[in-house]
Amino acid sequence: MKLRAAFENMLCMQEPGLWVRVLMAPLWLCSLVFQVVVCLRARLYELGLLSSRALPCRVVTVGNITVGGTGKTPTVILLARLLADAGLYTAVLSRGYGGLSRGPLIVSDRHQMLAAERLAGDEPFMLAQTLGGIPVLTARDRFQGGMLACERFNPHVLVLDDGFQHLRLKRDLDIVLINARNPFGCGALLPRGILREPLGALRRARIIVLTKVDPHRNPEELELRIAAINPAAALFRARFKPTGLLHPATGRTFDLETVRGRTAAGLCSIGDPGHFFSMLAALGVSYSRPLVFPDHHRYSANDFRALAARAADADYLITTQKDIAKMSDDMLQLRNLLVLQVTQTIEHWDRFQRLVFECLGLSQHVPA
Repeated sequence: MKLRAAFENMLCMQEPGLWVRVLMAPLWLCSLVFQVVVCLRARLYELGLLSSRALPCRVVTVGNITVGGTGKTPTVILLARLLADAGLYTAVLSRGYGGLSRGPLIVSDRHQMLAAERLAGDEPFMLAQTLGGIPVLTARDRFQGGMLACERFNPHVLVLDDGFQHLRLKRDLDIVLINARNPFGCGALLPRGILREPLGALRRARIIVLTKVDPHRNPEELELRIAAINPAAALFRARFKPTGLLHPATGRTFDLETVRGRTAAGLCSIGDPGHFFSMLAALGVSYSRPLVFPDHHRYSANDFRALAARAADADYLITTQKDIAKMSDDMLQLRNLLVLQVTQTIEHWDRFQRLVFECLGLSQHVPA
């Protein structure tokens, strides 16, 4: 775990030392090759030499240009609820990363869960649990998955989770998320850095949301940098706000003050663990050495023993909403296990929702 953390820190260093530059030199070469491939692919789509396919519904993508946590899942939830609350039939389509399903999969329909987490993947499963009444599907081939959604559920709008780079599918609106805590890493593409595309790819976005904005730091410099790349994009800021704590086995809820001044072990396997632990610190939690696993990690019996031992040494073991989808029933029964519940808020929400409906050609559905 320590080696992995050290490597991830190297990917984000703005001014690496000599030894880091030497160590990472082979990855720089790989990044250059990757950049050529990515730019060539995007150019071929732009020229029409590679074709995009359209679905018989409106499509909005929620994505990013980096690896790591930018808050896609909470944004998809927010957007899907906005559309559904406006009276639009809505469906969500995810790639299903980490799931065992090889073909298109209906994770949930408008009435019930239809697939287990192991088949669907942790994020689609969490989406399906959260978005009651909104179908959630997974498919590696997004067009194939989108056609299944249209045939089965006839949605007005399909929300494509992590679909910004899926240029084979035409879309009506691209929403790109940027983690204000670590926008672009060291500025290099994979595998030397954290970028999936060059910064110029932001020109394809109509809406750009800076997520995880620190209320005590002004991201104006970052906003000016983004505006220089894509002056036509509408920029918004978003923050995560803890709302409460939940014991997953009993459903009992607790006020945030419950953990203030108490000792807790933090547990997560998400793309941006630092943000989770900063929220715990802001709650006044004195937490012991954190338990951090790789993103999309599937918890094993050995993990359970380690978690149980850590939980026994603390007042609480606090984890994320995403992590409980991957835990066994035994883990969920831990007496002092709590889930930190959070909501995402987007500043200038009225303007944001008006722009979403406008871009989709559905201005008549804007909530009053």
